[in-house]
Amino acid sequence: MANIYIIAGPPGIGKSTSGGAVIPNDLTILDPDQIADRYKKNGFADYKDIGNLKFNELVKRELFKGNDFGIELNLGYQSHYDFVKSIKNFNKDNTIDVILFFTDDINLCFKRAEIRHQSGLHLVSPTTIKEMYQNTLPLLKTNFLQISSLTAVNITAGDSPKIVLQYYKKGRRLLMIKELPEWLANDLKGFLESGGDD
Repeated sequence: MANIYIIAGPPGIGKSTSGGAVIPNDLTILDPDQIADRYKKNGFADYKDIGNLKFNELVKRELFKGNDFGIELNLGYQSHYDFVKSIKNFNKDNTIDVILFFTDDINLCFKRAEIRHQSGLHLVSPTTIKEMYQNTLPLLKTNFLQISSLTAVNITAGDSPKIVLQYYKKGRRLLMIKELPEWLANDLKGFLESGGDD
């Protein structure tokens, strides 16, 4: 059995910067964007396609080894959850632990994505960021059966990422701080208090 950590959230939220700090030390983290960017830097015109093929190959390798590992995945489209489902189906005993980075301020994502692009990394349009941002919580609820645990990390301007909620499906354990950000208080809190059955 392996624990698979999905470091999730909309583009620009800080998954690559802070994701490694909220999962166990020394785990391999597979990031399809970073893999594609390596091929882009080496001059491949079809770097996205090659990067995705390599990413899928590396995920399968980790699954066959049976090791714990992490994956960066936006979870902003249903296709992302279909991929998570395929990972879960590889071995039903594997756990899917989602670490969701999110914010009340979508402008943080816009600004960080632009800075990242100016530094030579891939471009994500504001339209795509907004779509993924708006999809994140509804899709999480729709696909909640696939998830073994959820750790919610709140992102605000100028502050360090803060873990504000943890939910463990086994035993339906819910731990949270008193003053939750709006994105949790107004939507996800009640869903989790009901055991993820809304």
